[in-house]
Amino acid sequence: MTYVLLSAGIYNIFWAVQAICWPTWVFQWAGMPAPTYPEIWQTLGLFIGVLGMGYLAAAAHPVRHWPIVLAGLLSRIFEVVGLLFFASKHRLPWKLCGLLAASDIVWWLPLGLVLWCAYKEHGNSQRYASPEIQSLALRARTNKGRTLLEMSTEKPLLIVFLRTTDCPFCRETLARTAAARRYLQRKDVQLVFVHMEEDRAMHEFLRAFDLDDVPRVSDPDLHLYRAFGLRRGSLWSVAGPAVWVRGVTSLVQYGAGRLTPDLLQMPGVFMVFHGQILWNFVHQSVADQPRYEDIPVPL
Repeated sequence: MTYVLLSAGIYNIFWAVQAICWPTWVFQWAGMPAPTYPEIWQTLGLFIGVLGMGYLAAAAHPVRHWPIVLAGLLSRIFEVVGLLFFASKHRLPWKLCGLLAASDIVWWLPLGLVLWCAYKEHGNSQRYASPEIQSLALRARTNKGRTLLEMSTEKPLLIVFLRTTDCPFCRETLARTAAARRYLQRKDVQLVFVHMEEDRAMHEFLRAFDLDDVPRVSDPDLHLYRAFGLRRGSLWSVAGPAVWVRGVTSLVQYGAGRLTPDLLQMPGVFMVFHGQILWNFVHQSVADQPRYEDIPVPL
């Protein structure tokens, strides 16, 4: 989906540039007289360019920005309808209308597929992140034998979903968590980790950050991740520009570990109290980091 929107954005900007800089060439190619007011065509080029920039922005997260994709698809459909209408009335030559209509029709299927994938993704998130599913998920037991639900009835429970141990951002998360641990204890907040590793391997991993005593849940099948609405990210989420910019510093400072299977799984942080999710931080990029000091703590 990301590459479709990147391509559509570049394509729109190309057409915008030619419409603004050379507003008469398409009319000359079609054998029509140049428009008396080329500024109208140039203004249309500006609109096309803005839509192209919208596609590029939406490429960072196509599912979240589906309204931009829908607006782009509808504009292309209505433009084709209008062109065919004016051509049938002999108001515009078929040669010109055919060129413009073809440049729109070619994007119907790709943009439609992006919308379909966004619809499916939304349906999956609703199915997995429903309160009923989350209530069942809170019955999962930590390595200390207690359920998440039991713990949340005593004190506010901060559940930190981790990525893989090879991820430098996961190591950064643990370093930040270790630094904020005293603050969380003063706020009377319990801490729990959910991870996708074998528990023994995670124990050794957490020991390096002096967090091996924190209760944890091993979830290699990602049932808890799904129940809390944490999905697998796109390539943009794990390898986009923001990730590379912050990744170099994080890699140098925190290092990386062995490779693990699901590099696309996204992390998240949830504040749970009496079985209810009161606050959440769902990562849109693996480079995102929550500020523990900003998490609202129930009284």
